[in-house]
Amino acid sequence: MIDSSNQQPTNGNRFRGSFLKSRRFRLILIALAIVLLPFVFFRLTSEARKLVRCDYPEVEVDSTGQKFDSSASSILRVATWNIAHGRGAGDSNWEQGGDEKRNRVDQISEQIRAFDADVVILNEVDFSATWSGGNDQARQIALKAGYPFCIKQANLDFGFLYGRWYFGNVILSRFPVSDAKVVPLKPLNEWESWLVGNKRGLSCIVELPGNRKISVVGLHLESRGEAIRVKQIDDVARHLGQLPSPIIVAGDLNTTPSNFPNSRSDGDGINAFDKLIRQTQFSYKPDDIEDSADSTSALMTYSTLDPKSIIDWVLFSHELKLNDQQTINTQLSDHRPVIATIELKQ
Repeated sequence: MIDSSNQQPTNGNRFRGSFLKSRRFRLILIALAIVLLPFVFFRLTSEARKLVRCDYPEVEVDSTGQKFDSSASSILRVATWNIAHGRGAGDSNWEQGGDEKRNRVDQISEQIRAFDADVVILNEVDFSATWSGGNDQARQIALKAGYPFCIKQANLDFGFLYGRWYFGNVILSRFPVSDAKVVPLKPLNEWESWLVGNKRGLSCIVELPGNRKISVVGLHLESRGEAIRVKQIDDVARHLGQLPSPIIVAGDLNTTPSNFPNSRSDGDGINAFDKLIRQTQFSYKPDDIEDSADSTSALMTYSTLDPKSIIDWVLFSHELKLNDQQTINTQLSDHRPVIATIELKQ
């Protein structure tokens, strides 16, 4: 029988013990703490930033076009635009600095002001991101385009000691908004969602003149595959079922109807856009207009340099009527904006 208490430490044990006590090991621990502690802090506090009211009462609303008329037919202009972090029509968020993006967001703001929309839904808006110089693009657009009511909803929110990525969707309104909520969407990967976040949506009630209200939902569905978008449609339909009608849904849906160019389907042949329309009974065009190659070509939204598909949409419930819809040809983003003139039926 061997008395282990008298055994001498091996060379390997001595090496591990000395390394754990060494200055180099302590420096590694300090370096990891410097890197990881800010990341952990951002992730633990991200829930408080998932949905933020950011109203700007100093903004003066300047409507140069049609105004909402509560005494006759009620007309509402709605715009949706994925502004791509202010990077323009390119693919990389790192090719340009913060100043260039601030200048482009100024141009985006001027374009939005020209839309004369009552409600604007924006996707891929930086609230604080290193590649945009930490600029709050939602605030910049609201102030310059003239929208006193603003809600920000974060999709991704994480950061390190020398880097931050905090961005998502925005609803801007000329009219007061209330009852803001996050639209939870199934993530592509649970671990990715835990580490950095995932695409979601937001909704609110827009309080129109004449004591009329309308639910507005801004969405940005997952871009990486129709299969995950098909699953996210169940989340969208569930959320819509909790909202008062009438309802407008707008944003970058990353999907297009199965009879449109460049449509997709999952492994079972299911198209996410078709599923959304089937489950909600919403419309995306005037009832008396048939889909055609010419009409879809004029409404292509992606990409601006070579538009081949419609993935940015304004959808509406049966209490509403689409009077007009335009896709604006601009290269301020890789998506083209969509403007819809919607009538609230009497």
